[in-house]
Amino acid sequence: MISVSQNVALVSPIRKAPRVGSRLPRRDVGFLKIRAEATSSRTRAVARPTAPPALAELLQTIRSSGQSLTTSKAMPEIDLPVSPLALIALTSAVSFICSIDRAAMSVAILPMSQTFDWDDGVKGAISSAFFCWLHAAASQSLPELLAVRSMMGIGEGVSYPSIQNLVRTHVPDHARSRALSFIYSGHQMGTIMSYIASPILISHLGWESVFFVFGSLGFVWLLSWSPLIAAEKEEKKQQQLHDVATATPPAAPLRIQDVPWMEFAKSKPFWAIVAAQVTVGIGSCLSFSWLPTYYSEVFKVDVAHSAAFCLVPFIATVLATNAAGHVADRLINNNILTKTQTRKLMQTVASLGPAACLLRLAFTHEAAVDDPAGNGLADAVVMVTAWLALGGFSAAGYGSNHQDISSRWAGVMFGLSNGLASIAGSASIYATGMVLHQTHDWSLIFESAAVMYIIGAGVYLKWGSAEQHFE
Repeated sequence: MISVSQNVALVSPIRKAPRVGSRLPRRDVGFLKIRAEATSSRTRAVARPTAPPALAELLQTIRSSGQSLTTSKAMPEIDLPVSPLALIALTSAVSFICSIDRAAMSVAILPMSQTFDWDDGVKGAISSAFFCWLHAAASQSLPELLAVRSMMGIGEGVSYPSIQNLVRTHVPDHARSRALSFIYSGHQMGTIMSYIASPILISHLGWESVFFVFGSLGFVWLLSWSPLIAAEKEEKKQQQLHDVATATPPAAPLRIQDVPWMEFAKSKPFWAIVAAQVTVGIGSCLSFSWLPTYYSEVFKVDVAHSAAFCLVPFIATVLATNAAGHVADRLINNNILTKTQTRKLMQTVASLGPAACLLRLAFTHEAAVDDPAGNGLADAVVMVTAWLALGGFSAAGYGSNHQDISSRWAGVMFGLSNGLASIAGSASIYATGMVLHQTHDWSLIFESAAVMYIIGAGVYLKWGSAEQHFE
């Protein structure tokens, strides 16, 4: 069991118990400079955060926690080797990088379609695959482009399940909604940066530059992540020595044959998460891949303005996502609602709110066709903003629910549900391209997405639960 003493700061990776009156060395951990001082009654960490207020507040909550973080019943009690602040920031950066890649293609595909003479059907097929920027930018073969983008999607597909496991082992239960919401908001920040930078890069250096610049960000991130890996390895060595000295049996590693696959298949709460994640994912894929095209085709705006109109919704989503995490934790920690009631409330907002906005968008599109000189563009921007912002509440809904029903298997379950959501999202992107190629009817697209949101909300309200279902 990994536990955090009430008197020891979580961010201080202490390897040995200090003698009374001894002084611990000054350490640099991630974004904090920690000076730990031992007194006769307790060990105290003095921190000077240089991180944003939201991260600092979350860190304070985590540090003050006396709750245990459980990975396995056989796991001995040890101190955590990695600063939660650094971990949360770097995992949020992973979310940022994954998103900036995805959103960039939705902008770059406009000039690319002119260069290669792609119709909406081909654009949908390309957008439904994922991204491998350097090779894709240099490739002029459509099958090769689809193949390498799919390979990139497979590589990035492990990101969020891994994040779930890291949060499970480093963040206490009562702060996880906020931690996950902050990490997920990196996704929206990546989209925002992509919509800002992509038009500039395209106008000055051509669409190829987008792939080179954004594709290099992963290497930059790796430079910051490597020190945390080194600290983790050193801590494991110390723990192994401790186990030998105390004759403590090591924790049994998680094996693929230990995963309760049949229990997952029979679990209604798990399928409720899948339903919510799949339907929300379809709406998210629609927004990431087709919004610039929507503004360009319906309202005749250029690439730069089309990307600019996409900025406001994602800025609002960042704020809404983090607000949802704070509200959810307050409702749960203050016993205002049960954890199950809180998850269902957050997910209802995240599903039915966007459904209403999409139905309004369908009406707005019809009005824009009938009256091109009207206020259709302003109405569309408002509705898209509300659609995506309300969808951000899912971070405190299904996005945190995997940890509730099984902390131990949260990463595995997220991998399963996210994989199904990715397949459905890719299929919906391709289907959107084919429908637009045949009908040019955006109203049909928005109405179909709204129906999916409503179905997901109904299943989640019926079967959703935040009670533990798996050991």
